[in-house]
Amino acid sequence: MSTHVAAEEAEPRKQRYFSLKWKSFIALSLVLLTVNAGLAYLVFAKASRQHESRQSDRREAQVRELDVVLSKGLESVSNFASFIPLLSAQPLSAGSGRPDQIISAVLAEHGLLLTVEWGVEGVHYFAAEPPAQPLLSWPPDRVVPPVEDALRRARLDEVPQGQLYCEAGCYQVVTLPLLQHGRTQGYLVVERSIADSLKEFFMLSGADIALTGASVPKAPRGSRLAAWARDVLVITHESNTFPVLEKLSQDVGMDELLARAPQVELGSEWYEVFARRASHGSGEPVLLMINRVTDQVQAIRDATRDSLALGLVGLAASEMILLLLMWGPMQRIQDVVRALPFLAQKSFIRLRSELPYLPVDRAPRDEIDVMVSVIREVSGQVEALDEARSAAESALR
Repeated sequence: MSTHVAAEEAEPRKQRYFSLKWKSFIALSLVLLTVNAGLAYLVFAKASRQHESRQSDRREAQVRELDVVLSKGLESVSNFASFIPLLSAQPLSAGSGRPDQIISAVLAEHGLLLTVEWGVEGVHYFAAEPPAQPLLSWPPDRVVPPVEDALRRARLDEVPQGQLYCEAGCYQVVTLPLLQHGRTQGYLVVERSIADSLKEFFMLSGADIALTGASVPKAPRGSRLAAWARDVLVITHESNTFPVLEKLSQDVGMDELLARAPQVELGSEWYEVFARRASHGSGEPVLLMINRVTDQVQAIRDATRDSLALGLVGLAASEMILLLLMWGPMQRIQDVVRALPFLAQKSFIRLRSELPYLPVDRAPRDEIDVMVSVIREVSGQVEALDEARSAAESALR
């Protein structure tokens, strides 16, 4: 029994503790993770702002390009319209024959040429005075577009008037006054599909474009965007572009689309779509411009991923350096902690043997070295006092 107690006194009981190096490791990890996450967010936010700024400039440029293309298209239609009467063997300016008869003869002879070469879809002739009923329409079954306002402005200003008309398709319509001996004899209304202008816009800007109208009864089948209650009347690269609009219509309302330019992911590709209302259009037509932004989105993701990867590498390197720096000192402190109980047990030789080795020529010394040196000196002094006390007790006996 006494032997067991003596053994327990000889070997100090180990106490559980959580090492300072692991506390420091965890604290540093949390700090670095927070810093790295913040830096990654800053990189992402900056890249996103730069992307939005570039896209905003791009959208503004494309709007200007579209306005130029549409204006150029209307100017071309106006030129075509003024050229039509000149194709007659009896020009309108000669004053022989009625204008509608002259134009009818031109269309009968050159109508196919106007369609194939110049893209003219329809021609209508109106008398100079109201009512605004056409005296001639070509092709004969061609529906007359709503040009009452254009006729009224043409009568007031005596200059060509352009507009956009959508009905089972979209057309640029020009109302042109026809002059004979300096007086207006009638008004020629010429329709040309807007598809050519949109293709020209695509070639110029690289953006696909679609024109939608609300509740168009003769819209092509399969072009309905039910979520927006709109029909796609004209579209470039329909097989690729229409699924983008269909996906976007399920996520974003038309009002929101008109207010901002959302991005939509389709498959592995990203697209940005922005909208603007088409001026002078019936049925509230809306132009949608679709830009592929996959490369830009991927660049933002790559920058964010690289920032996170570099942060994690830095985190791992910092923690490894911390552990390497603290492992030795913490081990020496643990050795001191395990040795100190021998001082209370007066096991001075065991105490000094358990203390960390301290080279004589070690310089510079740190706090742990000084502590070990002090403990050795104190243990020697206590041992000397203990021996003196024991000798005095023996002499008194």
